[in-house]
Amino acid sequence: MSDSMFVLLLPFIAIAVGALGSLLAEAFVKRVESKHQALPWLSCGFLVLAIIALYPTLGSDQVSNIHSILAFDATRAWIDFALIISTMCGVVGLQHSLSREQYPGGEPYPLMLLAACGVYLMIHAVDGIALFTGIELASLSIYALVAVRRERLDSGEALLKYVVMGAIFSALYLYGVALLFGATGTTQFGHKAVADRESLFAVAYGFMFIGLLFKVGVVPFHFWSPDAYSGAPLAVTGFMASVMKLGGFAAIGVLWLSLVNSHYAEPQVIFDISAATAMMEQSGDLPMIVAKWSLAFLVLGILSIAIGNFSALGQTSVRRIMAFSSVAHAGYMLLALPLQQLEATRLHHLWYYLIGYGIATAASFAAVTLMSGKEDDDQVETLAGQARRHPFAGIAVTLCLTSLAGVPLTMGFLGKYMVFANLVNGNQIIVACIGMLLAVVGAVYYFRIIINLWQPKDSGDGLRQSTSGLAYAAIACALICVLGLLLLPELRF
Repeated sequence: MSDSMFVLLLPFIAIAVGALGSLLAEAFVKRVESKHQALPWLSCGFLVLAIIALYPTLGSDQVSNIHSILAFDATRAWIDFALIISTMCGVVGLQHSLSREQYPGGEPYPLMLLAACGVYLMIHAVDGIALFTGIELASLSIYALVAVRRERLDSGEALLKYVVMGAIFSALYLYGVALLFGATGTTQFGHKAVADRESLFAVAYGFMFIGLLFKVGVVPFHFWSPDAYSGAPLAVTGFMASVMKLGGFAAIGVLWLSLVNSHYAEPQVIFDISAATAMMEQSGDLPMIVAKWSLAFLVLGILSIAIGNFSALGQTSVRRIMAFSSVAHAGYMLLALPLQQLEATRLHHLWYYLIGYGIATAASFAAVTLMSGKEDDDQVETLAGQARRHPFAGIAVTLCLTSLAGVPLTMGFLGKYMVFANLVNGNQIIVACIGMLLAVVGAVYYFRIIINLWQPKDSGDGLRQSTSGLAYAAIACALICVLGLLLLPELRF
């Protein structure tokens, strides 16, 4: 491995070594209490090292790749940053949940870091096989995390649905990669189809998009998410909702750019997704396949927002509310993809929205975990008044949920504004208006959670245990990011 390649992979190496180190340390730590003290600190320590290794590339203009398999640029570095912060929130949430239940093992911590390694590969992959490797590494680790409470029937049901559906759609994606190889002669993204194989090329991208749309829970591929989210521990639910979205939409964005630019530019354009542009030929008309997928993204985006928001209104569990909320947010991110012209294909608004959503979701779930009762009792009524008993966690949930709701002067509002402004600039004014109206509907269930948390009501005795300083530190870092990135919308995302 060359020195430059080693430097590029340092964040990934730090996370992977952290996973293996936590797994090894688990065998030598005998006491249950010690497992849930030592392993989270060890895991978060390596995540901090990953941030330190990542820091030089944040905001850098350097664009690199490793054998046209993995690409590195400023945008991917910021998504990596969101991944690491979200993983830290997941680890501290697991620590609180598992130590409260005296869970006998420490394997969930290395599993969470291994899943983060898989998502890291998803973010950087510009090759179909590399992306598949990342998807499966992340998915297999999350499968185990979903059913970490083996004695619970709902966990087993969630695992069964997630595994079966995940295997089917992973196979569809891989079949699309095989067809891509047949159409272009390579599994790398961004290449033109060989003569007379344009139809095969279109089908290949169709299968790959469908496989990835399942991973991010877009309508009509969302039916697994409410059950999988409600059967998993709260911390794992937050990890799935945030980190898998980061990897999934990073992959969808790169795949979309590669499809658009395969008609107009060299494949190298997808190595720098912060400034990817489409080169026009003669007229600015969209190729047929790009026009059809643009329309599909508009339709699926609006359906996801509508079904996600209205379904969440009737839920009583925070997990299920956030499951349908994640469907709605996937819809907003889909609306960032459609094109009306090829003057410039830039997904700045998607990357900004994705980073803000990922960090806010992970932090909100970690904070709710600190306030939840035995076995992660997350009923909205049960959590009434808990913000008064845990003011730091209550403030964290309030700030994160207001951002997710798109309240003005939050990162979520700025992300939504960018998406809708892009639609208006593309003459999709009706779609933008529908999206804004549905965003108001979505704010209702977020404020329902916030109001219940701050009610003058005391409930439950299982929440009086102390919370580790590690949890406060991780959630505080996430809040600083949510508030700080609001002031930096013009970073090279």
